[in-house]
Amino acid sequence: MNQWSDLLATALVGTDRRPGIAAAALLDRAAAWSVYRRAGTRPIHGLVSPAPAPAEDDPVVRNAAAHRLAILADPDIFGDATIRLALLAEWLTEAARRGWRAPPELLPDLLDLGRRQRELRPLIVAAGGARLGWLAQQNPEWTYITSTAGREDGRWDEGTRGERIAHLTALRRADPATGRALLMEEWSALPSDERVELLPRLAVGLGPDDEEFLEAALDDRRREVRTVAIDLLNALPGSAFNLRMAAQARACVTIRDGVIAVQPPADCDPKLRRDGVVPRPPAGIGERAWWLEQVLARAPLATWGDPTRSFLSHSIEEGWDVVVLRGLARAASLQRDSAWADALLDRIDLAASPAIVAQLYPALGPAELVKRAIEAMRDETAGLGRLIEYVLEHCPAPWPTELATAVLAGLEAHGKHRRMPYDLYRVSRIAALRMPPAFAAVAAAVAQRTDSRGIGVFERLAEILQLRHEMIQELE
Repeated sequence: MNQWSDLLATALVGTDRRPGIAAAALLDRAAAWSVYRRAGTRPIHGLVSPAPAPAEDDPVVRNAAAHRLAILADPDIFGDATIRLALLAEWLTEAARRGWRAPPELLPDLLDLGRRQRELRPLIVAAGGARLGWLAQQNPEWTYITSTAGREDGRWDEGTRGERIAHLTALRRADPATGRALLMEEWSALPSDERVELLPRLAVGLGPDDEEFLEAALDDRRREVRTVAIDLLNALPGSAFNLRMAAQARACVTIRDGVIAVQPPADCDPKLRRDGVVPRPPAGIGERAWWLEQVLARAPLATWGDPTRSFLSHSIEEGWDVVVLRGLARAASLQRDSAWADALLDRIDLAASPAIVAQLYPALGPAELVKRAIEAMRDETAGLGRLIEYVLEHCPAPWPTELATAVLAGLEAHGKHRRMPYDLYRVSRIAALRMPPAFAAVAAAVAQRTDSRGIGVFERLAEILQLRHEMIQELE
């Protein structure tokens, strides 16, 4: 009697009237069949049981912190997705920093969340404990975690793509030459999508010995592969690529009689195209200006020496200032050169090139970035407008006291006079997540002396700051 229909008939008429199965056995089989029917499948026989989960060294967070995590991980409980994910990221960061790990019963929820939110993956790994990787191996949808964790036992020959990425990353970290040789051995046979995903792993342990392989990748059929190769060669000091771009840039830009003179490329020849210069310009930009901008964007900034005492102290030939400054700004952004970014921000017209200016702020050093943000919040004529939101998002959290004070004062002035060139609501949301939680009481005091037009904004700011304060206290 192994079919559900037989079990159901016996249950209806009773085991006394249908001999052959005892009442207890009937209930056992019915319970098993209920599970099969809910799962929609019969059990598979012959499966090998997984190895036991590894032992844990770090303790699980206390009950209050675990309850907080359960709330943050559930979108049905905590509705504001942006605030929720930011608070969840802070919880995971602070827990890992203090040596705590997430409760095991919440690991499946975190792994599901990591499938959709890539930026949370390293934080989940850091706070998930040793058993997170073991659990991820039990579900194919969670195998992404092996790549995030950088597991060295990932398989290269039979593993999933995530495991292959993890294997190569770990190998590059331990032995860059062996990792490069492994990739080179299979390079020609790899699908283009996998080449795009594997080549960036050479950034780990990048060195001069990688240059020959990366130069060859400049001839790859896939544009994304060529772009990755260019980025890596550009990050390799003294590479032939950098020497070529520096020579090309010096041929186009020279200083004559105290003026930066410009002679853009005459054409976009095959050599320039191989080095990543795109022939066709965007709408509104001339071809030669576009080629020059790309050359300057890839030339090492060391080509021009000190940004303020030499190169940028000169005037630029009439008609070429926007192109030259835009190219140099792209180079400062790509090369994360704080000195050049700082100098260029004082030269570039924000109104004419807002997108280029925005790229420069992440390249600034933390101190300079905070300094400029404070000046913008104190002075409504600073000219940043809504770009202040972008600048504040890049100021390292938690904000220093001086910046937090300036932001609160600016928000209060804006709430009273409606004269600041930024959005009160959006800036307050940024402040709620990046300001030190100890400012909760100050924000609450501001809310009490603010008129009805802005009181809700400041009450929400104080509420989130207080929530963060309590969350961190629970992790102490």
